[in-house]
Formats: sequence, structure tokens, C-alpha cells
Amino acid sequence: MSLTAIDMITDALRVANIIDENETPSAEQGVAALRSLNQMIAQWIADGVRIPWHVVDELDDELPIDIKDQRAIKYSLARELAGEYGVELLPDAQRIAEQTYTGIVKRYSPQTEMTLDHLPYPSGYPHFYTWPME
Repeated sequence: MSLTAIDMITDALRVANIIDENETPSAEQGVAALRSLNQMIAQWIADGVRIPWHVVDELDDELPIDIKDQRAIKYSLARELAGEYGVELLPDAQRIAEQTYTGIVKRYSPQTEMTLDHLPYPSGYPHFYTWPME
């Protein structure tokens, strides 16, 4: 299922209660929210969240995201836009934004494991464990 930038922006503005459910964003709101969306994802990438993304230039462009990532981006964008518009995000929306962002981080952050297989160990000691490095 493809999703355009304006679809995502409209959903996020509605989650943040910036526009009503029957309203559409103004041209200015759309352009500003698209800029915020690109900046938000760029910050995620800079922070080590390697989500597949390219800058989206037009509101009618399809977003380069999988359906499993749409909810996290929508609620995170709603949180960003709420701050920009000076509105309070509802607690449920805030919780969803936090939980789904955590899922994005787990999915797209590089995982490094350490093994001690190369070290000498006493006979009978289990040496096949790996430990996540955080």
C-alpha cells in the first residue's frame, strides 16, 4: 500500500489535533510539514537509525517506507508538529509515538555482538554465549 507525503502529513496533523478530521492541510501547512518530516528522518539517520529514506520533495510523492514503519512515522511527526504549532499532544498519542519510535530504533539500528570464542577457557565452560553491545 503506497502512501504519499500529503497522506502522512494529513494523518499526523489530525493526530496532533491541528486540523479536524474533515479538514485538509493548507498549502503552507503541507510544505512546512514536509520539511519537518524530512528533517525528522534525517535526524534519526544521523542518530544511527538507518531507516531507508530519501528526501521527499513533493507532497504527492510516494514515501519510501514500508507499511510497518508508517505508524511510527505518523505519530512521531504528529509529536514534532504539535511542538511547532504549540499544541499539547494527547497522552495516548504521545505514548504511541514513544513506543513505535522504540520499534523503529530496534529495527534499524545496527546490532553489534561480542563473542569470546577466541579466548582460552577452562574445560567444560560454555563458550558459545554472545553479548549484545549497546
